[in-house]
Amino acid sequence: MFPTFDLIIFLYLPSELRMERLRKREYERYGDEIITNPERAKKFQEFMDWAKDYDHNTGIANRTLKAHLEWLCDIDTPLIELSGNYELSQKMDIILDRIKQANLQIQ
Repeated sequence: MFPTFDLIIFLYLPSELRMERLRKREYERYGDEIITNPERAKKFQEFMDWAKDYDHNTGIANRTLKAHLEWLCDIDTPLIELSGNYELSQKMDIILDRIKQANLQIQ
């Protein structure tokens, strides 16, 4: 189903931070519409419920943390897991450092 990977990088942002970023992004996109427009408010709430389900596995989302972790356990590919609130440059430094430490040959 999936092609052969040289490396898998699993990035995880804790739920509270991820949800905060999504709220901010949606507000930047739609402004007060997500509050004042009933149809937009409903869509916003449905989206936020779906996004929140990633961590809670209540059946709303078809992509969940549990499903991703199970998939990662079943693969035989070098894996870098990075969890936390890092700036892009920090993520890149950590990932490149771990690639060097593991002496991975990435094509």
